[in-house]
Amino acid sequence: RKEKEEEKTSRLGQQKQKQKHRQSQRQSQRHLQDAQGDSDGEYTSIVTRDCYFDFQSTLRWIQDDFVPAAIELSLQVQFDDIGDSWWKTKNQEQGYDIQVLTVTGKAAPSATINGTNNVQKAPLFLTTSVHAREYAPPELVRRWLQHLLERVQNRDPLYLSFLQHTQIHWIPYVNPDGRVLAETTQPWRRKNINYDWNMASAMCSNDAYGVDLNRNFPFQWGLDDGSSSSACSPFSRGDTPASEPEIQAVVNYAQSIFPQQQQQQGQPIQTTPLPTQDHRQAPKYDETTTVGVYVDLHSYGNIYIFPWGYVNERAPNHIALYTALHKLEDITSYRATGPGPEHYGEASGASDDFMYATQGAMSCTWEFGSSFHEQCQAFEDAIDKNFRALEYLANIAPQPYSLCQGPDIQSVRLSEEDQEAAANMDVTLTIQIQEPTETIPSSSSLQDVVEIRAFMEHPLVHTNALPVWSWDVVTTHVNNWNKDDRTFEITLSRNDVLFARGAGNHTLYIQAKGSTGSNSEESYYWGPVAAVPLSVNGNNIPSSSAAATSYFTTETAQQLFQSNAASATFHTMAILLLGSFVLTVWNW
Repeated sequence: RKEKEEEKTSRLGQQKQKQKHRQSQRQSQRHLQDAQGDSDGEYTSIVTRDCYFDFQSTLRWIQDDFVPAAIELSLQVQFDDIGDSWWKTKNQEQGYDIQVLTVTGKAAPSATINGTNNVQKAPLFLTTSVHAREYAPPELVRRWLQHLLERVQNRDPLYLSFLQHTQIHWIPYVNPDGRVLAETTQPWRRKNINYDWNMASAMCSNDAYGVDLNRNFPFQWGLDDGSSSSACSPFSRGDTPASEPEIQAVVNYAQSIFPQQQQQQGQPIQTTPLPTQDHRQAPKYDETTTVGVYVDLHSYGNIYIFPWGYVNERAPNHIALYTALHKLEDITSYRATGPGPEHYGEASGASDDFMYATQGAMSCTWEFGSSFHEQCQAFEDAIDKNFRALEYLANIAPQPYSLCQGPDIQSVRLSEEDQEAAANMDVTLTIQIQEPTETIPSSSSLQDVVEIRAFMEHPLVHTNALPVWSWDVVTTHVNNWNKDDRTFEITLSRNDVLFARGAGNHTLYIQAKGSTGSNSEESYYWGPVAAVPLSVNGNNIPSSSAAATSYFTTETAQQLFQSNAASATFHTMAILLLGSFVLTVWNW
């Protein structure tokens, strides 16, 4: 009888919680309908923060504005349904889809296979609104993608470059059920709305029941240090790893975009209630072949958190993770808090640990702002530096564990003497390397730069993604390295450029290589590429100026070359005659 009474009490409690939820849901639906009815096609904002598009407007902007504009700019873009929210699994009429936006550029001709554009690119995977009450993250990514369209339209070489080798994946609302409530009737809701997983949910306040989706990922799930079995705790982990349909959608999607060989090298996805092994001694991912970056954007704190999070121990790729996040720290001034004295605290079943351990992605949780409902002025003031951080991650995505340890090119400029050079002269570029990062004792940015290389048309950052044939490489000659102002002078032969590509508008990509480690165990890393517009003209009319874009700053660079088209023809004929002579000798 006692068990029956307890069961009856539990059922009554769940019914009560369900009624409370349905009441809140109906109120939220009325708010959304009112907003749609008043908008007349205009986008609406969260009521208390007019700088943030609300849930419906963000999705409508993606579908109605971003996708058509991206297609018009010849970008490859999709907006797909990858799963259902918890509420939709219970009620197909009232729940929400989990949707993902993907965008990339068309691969360069040398990257096509059998005439099709089917080369797999490195993923930059972004998730926002895992926690419903954090208003700013979806808006930050939406603004960045809007900025991306503007930069592509203006032929910004930086954006054109990383869109060749990186594909952006964005899930704007991992927790749509919770988000709708947080924007309307429950502004402090953190978790999803699953009221069935624990009988004690009926005892929670209106915004406290549910599962914390950032404690439900199937890696090191179920630890009491960093998650909770309590129904009303902010860190409720659910009853099994990946029990929530929202996390199942994210996990399945991640498995579809990160290379299978990385997943095979990584740790198994957890399926049992308790971790079966200690993952602290997991094998290190190969720095030269592992691809992809994952960022889970949250607010607030102005910090970057990186693995391991479930325990205060270093991950196998700690040096690269540490280096990349401290370079982001240089861009935004947000503090990198990984394993060690500044460890942020245990988090069991968190997104960044999962993506690193099982998918091989360079992963972090990015907390920005100073409140869950960040004030509009503070959000606007931080937009530019946050854009630069996202740009940096997009650029290193093809080889994140390697490129982050190489030197960063701050700017590329044409020397004043060459701005008025005759058409038949070579050109000298001055390349400035980013200032040393004192917080990274192992970083190659603290060491001498040992080599510079340049490529035409597209960067050589990952041979499987964008192979560059030898005839695309421009011969370079380093004149001197000035340690005081960290600059190189590099001479490019006009004939080398003509022979590689001929007259026309091109893009020049430049990389620097630096050393890291002690003299006895020295390693060398190429850094991210800097993209420079380059014009080779067939007449003696000076070219107009253009922007040269690097990973940290944007400076003005002059158009670099003038030439005579006849010279290109001469060199082409010369090499054909030489080839004919070699074949004749070979046959003889």
